[in-house]
Amino acid sequence: MKSVFRTAAMAVVTAGLLACGGGDGDGGQSTPKGPTFNADAAFANALGGSAVLSGLKATDPAGVRYVASLAYTSLASGMFSGTPARLSLQTTSIGRAGDVPFTDALTVYYDAAPSRLLATVTTTGKTTVFTQGTGLPTAAVVGQSGQFAAGTTYATPALGTPIGTEVLTWSIEPDGPMTALACLSSETRISISVSIEKDCFRIDGAGNISGGTVSINKSGLVLHFVQ
Repeated sequence: MKSVFRTAAMAVVTAGLLACGGGDGDGGQSTPKGPTFNADAAFANALGGSAVLSGLKATDPAGVRYVASLAYTSLASGMFSGTPARLSLQTTSIGRAGDVPFTDALTVYYDAAPSRLLATVTTTGKTTVFTQGTGLPTAAVVGQSGQFAAGTTYATPALGTPIGTEVLTWSIEPDGPMTALACLSSETRISISVSIEKDCFRIDGAGNISGGTVSINKSGLVLHFVQ
């Protein structure tokens, strides 16, 4: 949700919902301490259309300013490889401030309650098929994390010979007294190219979204977008 999260396609740096270390070492299943946050609901809310990050801004080490946006639109349900799936369109935009931004889209195939990421397909047909990792908890605390899914990437929806891989991890990170950042990190490898993206959504205990951040690392360009 190159996401929710991913899942993601931040244009000049690539798509993809990205590897986040730390956590409690048990996939986020230890006894909660402090406020809890419904990460599973946050995933469904984001892909269902509640995640719209507009007016994102970043500055590179040279002082060049960038602007970006990230949004999800719920689509009609469908199928992926014979499996019923919900569909969401991830639309991303990125560019230097004052220039015409590059805009791209990614179709996300998923299920919810519990959350499962099935596949993503780019506008050029590049397809990533995912196997499941640790499920997203309904009562996570800050500091918990786990591997959400691992994917194999193909050049077309016909699959065939793999051209790369993608690993997605989730994490719950500090924000305010009663909010947290629910993050999905993606590490994508195509040939010798490695792209990393981390999409974080500010959530309350029920998983409702109210803003967020996006961080990307592609070909030496590192940008941290905030609203």
